[in-house]
Amino acid sequence: MYSDAVIQRPARANSAAYTTAIFGLLGVALVLRIALPAPFVDLFMDYTADTGSITEKIHPGTYAICAVFALAVSTLRARLDAWSHRALRGLACFAIAIAGLIAYLVLVGRVGSAGYLIDTYLSAILAGMTLLLLPAACRVRAGTLVLVLLIVSAGLGFAEFATRTRIMPYPIPEIGFRATGLAGHPLSLGLMSATALLFAGSLGWRRASVLLAGAILFLGVASAGARIAMLAASLAVVVAILASPMAGASAVARQRVKALLMVAGAIGLAGAITFLAFSGFLERFSRGLSDPSAMARVDVYKLFLMTDWTEVVFGTDVARIAKLAEERLNLLAIESSFVVAIYQFGIIGALVFAGALVATARRLASGAPAPIVVAVLIFFAVALSNNTLTSKTPTVAMLFVLLIAAQAYRLPRNGQFS
Repeated sequence: MYSDAVIQRPARANSAAYTTAIFGLLGVALVLRIALPAPFVDLFMDYTADTGSITEKIHPGTYAICAVFALAVSTLRARLDAWSHRALRGLACFAIAIAGLIAYLVLVGRVGSAGYLIDTYLSAILAGMTLLLLPAACRVRAGTLVLVLLIVSAGLGFAEFATRTRIMPYPIPEIGFRATGLAGHPLSLGLMSATALLFAGSLGWRRASVLLAGAILFLGVASAGARIAMLAASLAVVVAILASPMAGASAVARQRVKALLMVAGAIGLAGAITFLAFSGFLERFSRGLSDPSAMARVDVYKLFLMTDWTEVVFGTDVARIAKLAEERLNLLAIESSFVVAIYQFGIIGALVFAGALVATARRLASGAPAPIVVAVLIFFAVALSNNTLTSKTPTVAMLFVLLIAAQAYRLPRNGQFS
């Protein structure tokens, strides 16, 4: 239950028009950050390249989010319930941790590798803080916006796979076609589609809309050829069925209806997977979970045997480690956030980074229904199967916005939140 305690700044209320304007600006910033993937931005600036100025290493959407936050925090008169105040403090603590890590990288002369801390985490923190300064209704609308973008991305991914035609550029060579949608990478499309499956029922949508959204998101995961995400999406479908509210005269009747739905869901899921398999969507599963791509995520840990212990304790130049991985292990990229974080920050810094991220996600999910908690667990389980958490990506921002929106939908509907 939420406390009725309210933490407030000056008593004069914001005008509805001004609050709507701030929300509109934030919505535009989120669309820019989510709908313009890195390969697209690279067409106009040296966003991910090693060359170019430092200003080009930050996504235009991140600049927009920072500007909206600065405007919101300096002009809005926020009234926060107890949960929102705790969430705001959690985000502020995460921001301090990120600032500390950036300061450490500056001191040791490795600031060039700090780009994703700003582009992935600072943008997520500031987007979350801005939302918490807005009324609950605006938070729910922001979550709806992000969820719709994810559904559109999944739908575009399905269209890409069906037509073998990309909508956005994708410069990475690959053996088989995998869709990217608006995510910029197949693994990102699979990750966020699987995560969003359990948020579709948390924002007050009608059951038919939730079912349609879930189907599109599931197809998006399949189109991405993301095997771990596909397993997670199948789990999400089961959890969604178990957690769905049931009407009935008695608890026994509701349990019977839920049991029938579980059977129907299992049959439907099996049928969908069979259809996808015969349609070529699950071709990567035919290679099993131990093909060269999967083994690369295991072989990368051999780097710890090839480097000095001081590089593990205090960190080192990640670019040099990546070159070592390419030359000695034949790996084109270090697809492990664990390895990247340890070599970037050192073991202590990596623990600080991981602890701050988990603590923030835990605080944002505190008191949430079981499906939302499972969605967060799915996000981290899938993201940690590759290097998503140490790459420039909007996935963390999307997770934070969806969490805050799902919590806002559960807030008491009184004047202070409307």
